Amino acid sequence: MIKKIESYPELADPQLQPRYSGIPTFFRLPHTELLDEVDIGLVGVPFDGGVTNRSGARHGPRDIRNQSSLIRKINQATGVAPFELVRVADLGDAWIERPFELQGALAEIAAFFATVHAVGVTPLSVGGDHSISLPILRTIATDGLLGMVHVDAHCDTGDDYLGSRFHHGASFRRAVEEGLIDPKRVVQIGIRGSLSELGMWQFSYDSGMRVVSIEEFHDKGWRWAAEEARKVIGSGSAYLSFDVDSLDPVYAPGTGTPEPGGLTTLEAQRLIRDLGGLDFVGADLVEVSPPFDTGGITSMTVATILFELLCVLAKARVQREPMSRG
Repeated sequence: MIKKIESYPELADPQLQPRYSGIPTFFRLPHTELLDEVDIGLVGVPFDGGVTNRSGARHGPRDIRNQSSLIRKINQATGVAPFELVRVADLGDAWIERPFELQGALAEIAAFFATVHAVGVTPLSVGGDHSISLPILRTIATDGLLGMVHVDAHCDTGDDYLGSRFHHGASFRRAVEEGLIDPKRVVQIGIRGSLSELGMWQFSYDSGMRVVSIEEFHDKGWRWAAEEARKVIGSGSAYLSFDVDSLDPVYAPGTGTPEPGGLTTLEAQRLIRDLGGLDFVGADLVEVSPPFDTGGITSMTVATILFELLCVLAKARVQREPMSRG
């Protein structure tokens, strides 16, 4: 270490150093490519080739890394200290060599996560647009169908759009068709907004997904929604996907498909906390588009949501593999 610490020996821990210092990583964690030293790996996926309108989510991981320096080590609400429970590190970016060829790009993402999954690392991914969920699921749903908690303004179960079946509005239809997720163990929370046609998300209903509209969520509350998710998921393994446009744009304007009338930040935090104990084997947070942000508010808000996701993943990892704590 070139910098000599003289007065405060505890500052040898990068997470305790001044938050404006250092090279940005998720939560000021060490960056490593040594996967055998990691239980939960944070991965940036700077790709927005699946966006159907306003691009910019490729810049999300870099902005969120910077804002995540604001996050400390312990979840005050739940008492979870994820960095003490398990070994967590920033694995860098699953960047794309050929980003202009959509299906090839998704294959590149899958190859990255296949390497991560092969050594038993639990991925917590930061997009990028919602098309990245499909290649991640392709690599971690290898031991059977996964359930899924999907927090979003949109169901993302559309079909062909402008000549492509692979875009951010169709990821979970493709995931069902490819045998990656069990639609009867999928709950989609916060769905709202105008439609191009009345049956735009009909696949969700026809396949058996539990769709919780924002009106139902608002009437019954976050605690009810979490309990409903627990009923749908059951005791099996599951994936957690959080689209920032699930939040009302007043809290998160920096996204490509904002939908007014969404969740508050606190509702999202409490919803995720109440999902602790479910057997999550991976999670992602997507659709942050810094070019549409205002003063970094979206990336800052999302960094706090990312910490909540990390806490439930750490809890699940310890429940599943008690000896993984480091």
